[in-house]
Amino acid sequence: MTEPAASTPTAPDRLPPIGVLFSESFQLYKSRALTFFGILLIGAVVAVAAAGFCAALGFALTRVLPAGKPVIPLIASSAAVLAVVYVICRFQLALVGAALAEKPGIGEALRSSSKSVPSFLWLGILTAFLVFGGFLFFVIPGILFTVWFWFAPFVFVAEGTRGSRALFRSKALVAGRWWGVALRLLSVTALSILIAAIPFIGPFLDLLFIPFGTLFACALYRQLAAGRPAPAEPPRKSFLVFVIGILGYLVLPGLMIFLAFAVFPGVLKSLKHLSLRPVLSAIPAPAAGGLYLPAPASRSGNVPSGGVAGAGGARPSQEPVTVSTPEPDLPSPTARSKGSVSIILKNGHRLYGRIVEEDPQGLWLEAGDGARVYLAREEIEKTQ
Repeated sequence: MTEPAASTPTAPDRLPPIGVLFSESFQLYKSRALTFFGILLIGAVVAVAAAGFCAALGFALTRVLPAGKPVIPLIASSAAVLAVVYVICRFQLALVGAALAEKPGIGEALRSSSKSVPSFLWLGILTAFLVFGGFLFFVIPGILFTVWFWFAPFVFVAEGTRGSRALFRSKALVAGRWWGVALRLLSVTALSILIAAIPFIGPFLDLLFIPFGTLFACALYRQLAAGRPAPAEPPRKSFLVFVIGILGYLVLPGLMIFLAFAVFPGVLKSLKHLSLRPVLSAIPAPAAGGLYLPAPASRSGNVPSGGVAGAGGARPSQEPVTVSTPEPDLPSPTARSKGSVSIILKNGHRLYGRIVEEDPQGLWLEAGDGARVYLAREEIEKTQ
């Protein structure tokens, strides 16, 4: 395995200032820029080519085997995702190896990363599972886990430690210096966010910043590991970390189930006692009377004076009558079309029309133009 490059000695539990870490990382960045950019460029090309090959193969198979159309695109998409994940893992390993090596080279970095991809992928899955579960468990554990496990990739490459052992070796390096490490990681993360926020060119510049962030974390790892060399025995595991990580995935579903059974039934129960009031009853009552609807058409299809034919009836020869309210200074009209009824609602509104259907809960009132309104029994004051 690649050993960490020599670093400026410091006290076992003292960390170098942020400025010193930035300066050291920038010097390495300038001397190894071509190596890092070459790894990033090759990785991007290989990832795009792998995804494109899987997509083209899936398209060709659907043309040759039309019966497999529902399945082949799914298989091709899954293969493309797996290929891209493999490429990302391998080239991230190459970046970490190039940051740790004394004299890095593109070919050497890629060759050294070829045999460790499955183990590195498992480390990434385990880290993501615990960190995300920690964030689900009320955020604070997720922040703790992020700082603890930040250096697991460097432990993986430099010390040859795999799986959860790499995670807890990283945690052991951070122990007792969590706040100092968190502050230094926060500084480089904030700088990355500011660069990415630059309009137009920010995302591109942030890609170029990836090697610098890797070198910064590498320099910090060297300082942490200088006073705490790798132990002969595996680091002690903390099962509480796994418990909290797993509980995080149970808390959110548990809250959703609690809301579903404790809150939503009460809301639905209250909605059952509400009735949807008709649109016409929401119109404010006029000062001199109520809202008057033209009477419905007669069964023969003839339209009474002032009425409008309903569905299936003949159109009136006279101009259509629109719904209107009397002027405030005029008496409210009392005449209505033959066959219609007057319904006074509890809110003071008055409706004219023909009752076409009734049930124990209410009735349907039909206006002269065929429009129907459902009125609940508890809304009706009286019918005339």
